[in-house]
Amino acid sequence: MKCHEAAHLLAKIILGVGVGSTTVLSIPLILSALGFSTVGVTAGSAAALFQSVFYGGSIASGSLFSFLQSIGAAGISLLSSLGIGCGAGGLSTFLAKHTVNSLTELLIRKFCPPECVDLR
Repeated sequence: MKCHEAAHLLAKIILGVGVGSTTVLSIPLILSALGFSTVGVTAGSAAALFQSVFYGGSIASGSLFSFLQSIGAAGISLLSSLGIGCGAGGLSTFLAKHTVNSLTELLIRKFCPPECVDLR
């Protein structure tokens, strides 16, 4: 494998792992900020407002709200975390070609020998 090919692969891995792990780590934080906690919906939160406006006192099993509350209360399983992280990471490397190319160029300039100048 040539240096620039290795740099391109490493750029994809760095972006994918970064986005994937950030996504998995941020889900509990976002749900908590919205008001989905381990003890239920936090009074006065966005989740409480959403519940009162759209559901009243009755939450249907299998609804988006019950799904989010379940994650807020119990967390996400390891298998689900891996799936979400891999999906987010893979999608980001597919959609962010400019970022991958910029990171590839940076890695080539930093770590490849001077004769490795062909980026195409």
